[in-house]
Amino acid sequence: MANAKLALLHSAFDARTGQMLIRPPEGAPLLADTRSEAGRAAIATFLAGFLGEEARGTPHFVEAPGHNSPMWPPRRCPSSAWPACMPWNGRPA
Repeated sequence: MANAKLALLHSAFDARTGQMLIRPPEGAPLLADTRSEAGRAAIATFLAGFLGEEARGTPHFVEAPGHNSPMWPPRRCPSSAWPACMPWNGRPA
């Protein structure tokens, strides 16, 4: 799996405010506004730093209003896979 290290992150998204919280296993969490260029850049920089060389460059974080995750419709998932099972509304499937 490409970028399997991402599964170590815990994330939450507030669709009303556009705020995304990302918590790494160690270190300070990131709270950023997905609706601003600065917020998206902060998320991309955070992910690149977390992934290190596995990132293969700087990731681009984009917001796509009206688009659903590829896992739509939502499904139940084990808690160990929680970050990967989050639909765009920020609630576990």
